[in-house]
Amino acid sequence: MTDGQTTAWAVLWRSTNQLDGRRNYFIGNAAHPCRRHLFFTRHEARQYIADHYSYIKKRKDLKREPHGWQPPIAVKVSVNIKRVK
Repeated sequence: MTDGQTTAWAVLWRSTNQLDGRRNYFIGNAAHPCRRHLFFTRHEARQYIADHYSYIKKRKDLKREPHGWQPPIAVKVSVNIKRVK
């Protein structure tokens, strides 16, 4: 494998509330090697959002305080690949 840079699509979580202020972070889990869910296309990322987070659009209680959740969005990210010696 050679070093390089590429682009991918990630899912950005967003919330704004009085306790924590504005919070944005990429969705992922510790089981994945890069700790983030990455997708080859925007369509795949948006489908993941629809499958896992579409309920937020219907839940006014989650959008208001104390949660302040907003539906996640698909964002294009740069991925750097570097060989570890």
